[in-house]
Amino acid sequence: MPTAEPSSPPTDATADRFLVECEVLRLSTRPLGPILAVQFLLNAGVAAIFGWLYSPLRAALWLAGIAAVTVMRGFFPQRVPHTLTPATLRHAQRVHTLRTGLWEAAHGLAGVLLFNTANPMHQLLLGLIVMGMTLSSAFSVSFYTPAVRLAITLLMVPVIAMGLAFGAPPMVAVALLGLLLLALMLKQVGSHNRQLEENIGLRLNAHALREQALAGLRDSQQAQAERLRFFSAANHDLRQPVMAIGLQTAVLREQLDQGASGAAVQGTVAALADAQAALETLTHQLLEIGRIEAAAEALERAAVPLAPLLAEVARQAGGGRVLVRCPAGARAWSDAVALRRILANLVDNAVKFAPQGRILVAVRRRPGAWRVEVRDGGIGIAPEAQARVFGDFEQVGNVE
Repeated sequence: MPTAEPSSPPTDATADRFLVECEVLRLSTRPLGPILAVQFLLNAGVAAIFGWLYSPLRAALWLAGIAAVTVMRGFFPQRVPHTLTPATLRHAQRVHTLRTGLWEAAHGLAGVLLFNTANPMHQLLLGLIVMGMTLSSAFSVSFYTPAVRLAITLLMVPVIAMGLAFGAPPMVAVALLGLLLLALMLKQVGSHNRQLEENIGLRLNAHALREQALAGLRDSQQAQAERLRFFSAANHDLRQPVMAIGLQTAVLREQLDQGASGAAVQGTVAALADAQAALETLTHQLLEIGRIEAAAEALERAAVPLAPLLAEVARQAGGGRVLVRCPAGARAWSDAVALRRILANLVDNAVKFAPQGRILVAVRRRPGAWRVEVRDGGIGIAPEAQARVFGDFEQVGNVE
């Protein structure tokens, strides 16, 4: 029985947040499949337009970069471990952010490679295409907020910088509008992803509540089965003294009718008294179990001095047969009433099944705890019964 308090577990809020982040990462890294093919075809169309209008070489270089990151995402996706820890989750989030940044940086190179400084119309067309890419990528490239914000920034900053530095006046105005759009998108992405995280949290909580309800139902069914088994065993145990009382009563009636000797009558009366005592003991045990089942006494942990507690248990056992060895400063962190009941039951069993010899109750020091031992020279428990004797309501010798 250790005397130290257990360490505090992580809070429920921290655990819930961890589960939500794991689910967000898994959603963000799920295979895209056909979506990647459609996006590549659209990018190939953009490259074809600017290859025809501006520079085939620059368009081919940009499309080659797009092809490289498409192969990365399509054929070498990020593998998230089935079981995540806080450390592996942070590592997976960093890897996902890097991969997402590479993906959108390749798209953002269009703002440099396809920017035609000599043609304002081509500049405006490129600006509108990049803004369209931004609007589509903001809510599809990832659901992890840092990764999405990095992706949007890498996608828009190149064309905004080129527009402000080398663009015609209309393109400068579009670049300024792009800065405003970038700020709004960065804010909107955070709000959108927070809403997603809240929805995931609600779904996880609903799943947890459903699992708790099912676990409670299983526990209730198991408790009902154990209760039925207990009452079956109790019925068997109660029937024995009741039958003994009935038989001894019949014997006593016959002895009285036949004028039996006083010694014979006294023997029958003694047998009746023994049966009555056994019945009273069983009734007391049933009341004790009922009190525990009803949780009539709430457990309150405190530092319980073991020496006076064991001395009182030994005194109530009577007969002077119980010897206590306990260091004066030994204390257990437990409920005093429940601990006394457990120790009293152990000592009572020792007295009952070891009719001769002394009974030793010893307290021995162990690392961080005290070990309480009840030793006697009774009949013991057969090796084949030791495995089942610790089950609920088990009694050695009772087959029911």
